Amino acid sequence: MSDCDNKLNGCRILIVEDEYFLANDLEVALKSHGASIIGPFGDFDAAYRRAARDHFDVAIIDINLHNKAAYPIADELIRQGVPFVFYTGYGGEIIPER
Repeated sequence: MSDCDNKLNGCRILIVEDEYFLANDLEVALKSHGASIIGPFGDFDAAYRRAARDHFDVAIIDINLHNKAAYPIADELIRQGVPFVFYTGYGGEIIPER
């Protein structure tokens, strides 16, 4: 194994993605590098509840969850100081400035 193979070892990652195959591919890839996956969650309400009550090292969030914007989930993570990235097919211009 190379040194970069286990950089995510023990890292708790929340995945919020409503497309099954994308969520599954992401989960498999991250687990192969040692990450502990929470989710994936494709439902806004379930994802928000989980984000509000659990601690994560980082989150990966799709912006559009069945036509509902996931920005409140990102806002909750900001409130907690949890870093995240948006995982989306949309361009950066749709992300509100804050």
